[in-house]
Amino acid sequence: MDFNGDGRIDLNEFMHALVVSDSGGGEDYLMDTFLIFDADKNGLISAKEWRKVLSSLGFHKCSLQQCKRMIRGVDRDGDGFVDFKEFRAMIRQQSVGRKAKGMLNL
Repeated sequence: MDFNGDGRIDLNEFMHALVVSDSGGGEDYLMDTFLIFDADKNGLISAKEWRKVLSSLGFHKCSLQQCKRMIRGVDRDGDGFVDFKEFRAMIRQQSVGRKAKGMLNL
């Protein structure tokens, strides 16, 4: 997972691992990853939870407002949270984007 060998997992490496696991049918892996974000285990990822994980990945300057905007980008039902279905859709969308990028050699 640590592709650049710096001893840390950055956001790109993390997202790549998610995309690879999802393309291999890793529904359990996706749920395990979702539960990393869902710290209070209520089935929803809040902006505060999102920020905590991003901070642990080295994005310490990411504000709560920025995290709220990120969540709005994937929050299909408009409740202000990301549920597992929305999380899975986000990862699958990332997967499609990466595959298209690879096909174009970008």
